[in-house]
Formats: sequence, C-alpha cells, structure tokens
Amino acid sequence: MTNNEIICSAAIEQGIYTEEQVEAILASGHMLPLHTFQEWKARGYSVKKGEKAMMHVDLWKYTTRPAKALREAAEAAGEELPDDPHYYKKLSHLFHVSQVRRTDGSDDETGSAGTAPAAPVEQGSDETPAEAAPAPVADQAAPVEQAAETPAAPLSRSEFYNALEALLEDENGQLCLG
Repeated sequence: MTNNEIICSAAIEQGIYTEEQVEAILASGHMLPLHTFQEWKARGYSVKKGEKAMMHVDLWKYTTRPAKALREAAEAAGEELPDDPHYYKKLSHLFHVSQVRRTDGSDDETGSAGTAPAAPVEQGSDETPAEAAPAPVADQAAPVEQAAETPAAPLSRSEFYNALEALLEDENGQLCLG
C-alpha cells in the first residue's frame, strides 16, 4: 500500500472525507490536502500557532542508512557498514489545509517553495506516498459531485484549496472536519 493510499484510507476511516470526496479530489489531479509539517513548509505554508496534527498515520519512509541490527552487528565484528537502502514505517503527523497559512502571503500558482500545483504523484518522503486526514460530514457529498465536473484548465493550488474549503464549510462558514 502506498503512502497516498494509506492517507486516503485513514482520511475516510477517521471521517475527514467521504469516499466520494476523496475520489473527486484524486480525479481532479490533486492530492488530499493533508501533509506533514515539513511538507507544508516545503510548499510555502506554515502551520498556524497552536494547531495539533489532524491525523497520525504510519507512512513509508526511505533510507540508505543500514538498519540498527546491521549497524550493531558490523560494530561487533569490526566491519564497515554497507549501504542498505530500504523502506520502513514511521509515525507521521498530518495537518489539513485549514490548519496552515501562506508563509509569504502571496496567492500564486507555484507558491513560495517553487512547486507546481499538486499533481497525481505519490506523496511523501523520498518519492513515496504520504499522509492522510479525517473525513467530512455525510451531507456534504452533493457539493463534491458538482466539483467532480472539472474545468478544461487545471486549477491552481490556491484555487483548489479555496474550492475545497468552500466544499467543507457549513452554513455558518465554519469548516466541518468531523
């Protein structure tokens, strides 16, 4: 299971998004707006003061560093450590788009980190999929169906997040995240 799949499943299980909402977001060529602190920072956003991670999920992380058992065995034998590229599960803390703000205050398509709008690539550390978040309320499925009809031109990241927030707002303008 990829990090993206792990995040999507966890977001549905925790009630942050419905299955229909996840499918609509992924069909539009974007990823769920749930990222780690470091990923938001790399995208030109900062987590708002006092915000706690919306979701805690074990995600795949890549390393070339040898496993602890190999390091200890090599030290005991007095041998050099060979490279040992592998993936391992790491607890990741994910923040939702409603918990972050632009670092530079701009509202352009690429953001201050110089990244293009979210693409349908696997998210996470070292080219692997990443995090997920809680699902929305069931009565919000109808607006998502309207969003499934994507325009001919792709949305910018800021347009996408604005549209997503509009889908998740209740009648009082408050975000409904579960």
